[in-house]
Amino acid sequence: MAIIRSCAALLSLLVVEMAHAQGPFDKDNSQIFFGGLVAGANFAQIDGDGFSGYHKPGFVGGGVVYLKPKSLLGFSLGLNYAQKGCKENSPASTSIGTAIFRYRVQLNYVQVPLLIHLFRPGRLHYSAGVAYNRLISSQESSEDINAIPISANLYPFEKKEWSGIVGFSYRVVENLFLCGQYEYSLSSIRNGTNIPPGYNTGTGHEYNNLMTLRLMYLIDRK
Repeated sequence: MAIIRSCAALLSLLVVEMAHAQGPFDKDNSQIFFGGLVAGANFAQIDGDGFSGYHKPGFVGGGVVYLKPKSLLGFSLGLNYAQKGCKENSPASTSIGTAIFRYRVQLNYVQVPLLIHLFRPGRLHYSAGVAYNRLISSQESSEDINAIPISANLYPFEKKEWSGIVGFSYRVVENLFLCGQYEYSLSSIRNGTNIPPGYNTGTGHEYNNLMTLRLMYLIDRK
């Protein structure tokens, strides 16, 4: 028991020291470039398909490089693998009872975000910018009693997408950050006759709409 108490006390001291340690973006840190890794989850939907709700989870992860001059502003460039799309499970009444309608879209992108950051005193900093997304694969399926043939091959998505991003990063301990972002398509991901019949709200366009929660670890030279 004495060993357990000693280990617990040592762990508590370590956490306190890390919480008070100098962070990468503190004004006294003279380093200008920081590289790091990010990993987390996207919660996505597609606007324009007639459904709503951030029901589609997906992985997002990759690398990031920060440039922080000696000012309140900085920049970052990332390279991520990002999963987007939508997921819908809806009950539908039929002559033989209730059926479940299912619709899935899985979109896998390589993403290059370019963000500008506002560094304020404290643990929070704020971000805004754009991202170029390149579609590397897609899957689409529908399950319904009157389902039409549907697939990403029959109704293809655009190969490229530009999106806008706003977000924040909170320093948890030293070089570890919790990041939240909201992302929305600036260009349509699918339009016109490429949208399956019955999956168009009348706008003639579809857009990715997602929220992201991730962890980011930055490496400095100390």
